[in-house]
Amino acid sequence: SVGRVKRQQGLEGESQGHDDVMVQTRWVGPERAPREAESRSGPSGGKPPQTTKMAAERETVRQRRRAASDSSQAGSEGNEAGGDPALFPGSEGGGSGEGEAGVWVPREGCWTHLEELCAMLPGRRSQVETLLTLWGEPSSPVCPSLFVYGHSGTGKTLVLQTVLSVLELPHALVNCAECYSSRLLYEAILNCFSGVVPSHANGYSSYARCDNVATFVRLLPQVISSRGLSHQTSYLVLDKAERLRDMEATVLPALLRLAELTRCRVCVVLVSEVAWGNFYMDSGSAHPLHIHFPSYSKAETLEIMSRDCPPSHSLPPSLFHTFTHHIWNVFQAVCRDLGE
Repeated sequence: SVGRVKRQQGLEGESQGHDDVMVQTRWVGPERAPREAESRSGPSGGKPPQTTKMAAERETVRQRRRAASDSSQAGSEGNEAGGDPALFPGSEGGGSGEGEAGVWVPREGCWTHLEELCAMLPGRRSQVETLLTLWGEPSSPVCPSLFVYGHSGTGKTLVLQTVLSVLELPHALVNCAECYSSRLLYEAILNCFSGVVPSHANGYSSYARCDNVATFVRLLPQVISSRGLSHQTSYLVLDKAERLRDMEATVLPALLRLAELTRCRVCVVLVSEVAWGNFYMDSGSAHPLHIHFPSYSKAETLEIMSRDCPPSHSLPPSLFHTFTHHIWNVFQAVCRDLGE
């Protein structure tokens, strides 16, 4: 029994020693905390050294971006003053209308016609704003190619013609359905830019005979220069562009790189009823920017149809609007095309 008492006293002493150690550990911890915090945050007591280093790196990146933006703006001003007119946004010095690096800022000169164009083209405000953002003043460089697609009767050609006419931009409109060969296409483009109209007076002759891409690339800059459009952006609108798939394999890639080949400010606009995925081309061809024209909604269709109200003082506009509403209810199930 004496031995058991001694062993029990020894266990109690050990447990008391452990309690003292625990108490000492809990008491020493708060003193150690300021030193640990100081080692993490540094002697100044501010942000940790790693956070400070990251902030300094971010500031360095911002300064480099500002310097790159300033140099790009200076290069674009130099090109507009007397640089290469064939430069476009995306090439060196062609960033006219750009703010900070990688941010496109729309030009303000053409936005004064926004409300006028939206009133003339109901239901196409988004597409008009996109065109005004991409295009601009006649002397402003733009993207080299656009692809406008949508179903028939969605106003693709009408919107393009209206925007180009209101902004007074030099352009040529060619219907590819009327050109069953590449020679007719090239000659039609040259005739539109030169102002030559084949008639009985000139023996139904074109501006020049153009049989291949090389001749077309050589003659187009001459036509643009003769019309005084060397320092302006000319727009080539090709309607029914899906017909280009039936021509030679070199026609479509050459048109997409027309600005690069001719060293002129030319923007090629392809208008098609099929998606770009149906245009099969080999690798290496340029890809244009896409603008989609969706079908008109019911409200937009009724608004456009209501504009055909006959000018009569005895016929109230509300009666014609009701008439168009009934027309829609009867025919919308079998016909969604606005022209039909």
